[in-house]
Amino acid sequence: MGYLIGIIIVVVVFVIGFVVRQSRSNQLKQSGLMQQRAAGFMRKETIFTSAVVMDARQVFNAMDRNTLSNNGIEVSMSGASIILNGRHNLRASLVPLQPQPGVSVFKYRVDHYVTKSGSFSDAAQDAPIQGNAMLTAVERAFLQLDPKTQTQVQDTTWTRS
Repeated sequence: MGYLIGIIIVVVVFVIGFVVRQSRSNQLKQSGLMQQRAAGFMRKETIFTSAVVMDARQVFNAMDRNTLSNNGIEVSMSGASIILNGRHNLRASLVPLQPQPGVSVFKYRVDHYVTKSGSFSDAAQDAPIQGNAMLTAVERAFLQLDPKTQTQVQDTTWTRS
């Protein structure tokens, strides 16, 4: 009988956690702080191409850092790159690529993401929500600076450290 009660408690806790996560995700989507994305989006990198010549400082200034901070995400400049740090050892970067005349090209990718088991996994409770909010903030900054910004999503290579 005690075994059955334990199973019921585990199931109830799991369901409550799922409902809370979905509720938070839906609130952020409705407020425009994140987008609907395909599973595994954090394992992809996004190339942003703009006909407006800009540097990382301009993108950084266009980002809504207060809203990100309120959601546990800190944004900083590191040289010519933007670094976004969240919970769960989640870190992403936006790096300018080889300069081209009259064009700005940047690469966004999740650089570091470690769960308790030590592996890259979308199973960590809040990491996909934060990762989505990070990417959405970068997208919104580019669209603010150049509404015609183009994006290209591509697979990335992950290595264990």
